[in-house]
Amino acid sequence: MGCQRFDLFILFLLSILAPWIQAADYYVAPGAQSGNGSFESPWNLRAALGHPPEVQPGDTIWLRGGLYPGAFISKLAGAPSLPVILRQYPGERAVIDAASGRNVTTLRIEGSWTWYWGFEVTNSETTRVLSTPGSNPPVRRGNAIDPTFPF
Repeated sequence: MGCQRFDLFILFLLSILAPWIQAADYYVAPGAQSGNGSFESPWNLRAALGHPPEVQPGDTIWLRGGLYPGAFISKLAGAPSLPVILRQYPGERAVIDAASGRNVTTLRIEGSWTWYWGFEVTNSETTRVLSTPGSNPPVRRGNAIDPTFPF
């Protein structure tokens, strides 16, 4: 009887872990023009955030170290128990930087069930004073992250 319970437990555990075991890894690198998402031929960030058809729930997209200049929209979408994971490659530093003070959001999130993990998102615009009078000037520094759904 004990052996049978153990076998059922192992089957249960494998059914939970199976999607993670089959998950794929993809890669993004600064300055990449076009690629297939492999380590040797990474995507550019805009292509990866557009949710390429290869990316499935449970997959991980690794950001290689370096600066990713510009404003981006993420359409990545996983599933409730299998999020897509976008994370910094171990031992490297990835920074997404809009570097603009013109109401630009650095990373707008339009997808769902995605984990954003371990990389920096910033707007390094240094302008802190505007010549426009009033308490709510029409031009101001942009947001770093803007989710399209309320928390």
